[in-house]
Amino acid sequence: MPTNNSTTQTDVTVVRIAVSYSVMLAALLPLVFLSLYGQLFGPQWTGLFGLMGFVSAMAVFGLSRSSLGKRFIHTCPNGLSDRFIRLRRLEIVLRSAMRGVGLVAAIGLVTLAATARFDGVSGTPVFAHREHYILVDHSIYTEVSRFRYCLAGAGFHVAWHFGALYAMLLAIYALLFARILNEK
Repeated sequence: MPTNNSTTQTDVTVVRIAVSYSVMLAALLPLVFLSLYGQLFGPQWTGLFGLMGFVSAMAVFGLSRSSLGKRFIHTCPNGLSDRFIRLRRLEIVLRSAMRGVGLVAAIGLVTLAATARFDGVSGTPVFAHREHYILVDHSIYTEVSRFRYCLAGAGFHVAWHFGALYAMLLAIYALLFARILNEK
């Protein structure tokens, strides 16, 4: 049977991991904008930041069912805002940010659907000058105008990146307030 001291040490470790993960997600937030810029204008390698942010956010939800996630809920039933009272101020800010980010992602999806019309997706960087503007859908090539090509590409990348931002904000919200992770 663990002693009170070892339980406290485990609790401190779980809180440190959650704080570290929250800080990492917060640090990745602006890098997703860099990723979006890279996909629209170049360089293309910056797209890795968007992928890292999305995968990191999904890991929070994956870990929520593991022993670490269960220990976190046991240690901080209301999230990190239990231990760090000042974090409670972020609840309204995060909810507002999620609404705005979700709205922009939805606009990107509508733009993509209206302009691509099942003809496929564009290459990257989207706004680079090309001789021919071609959308590709499963090896079917459709030549389109530059305007349609750019709108379809921008719509896709805005929707994808803002969807990743939404997932990251939701993961931060879950760590700070445990309302997503704490299902009773």
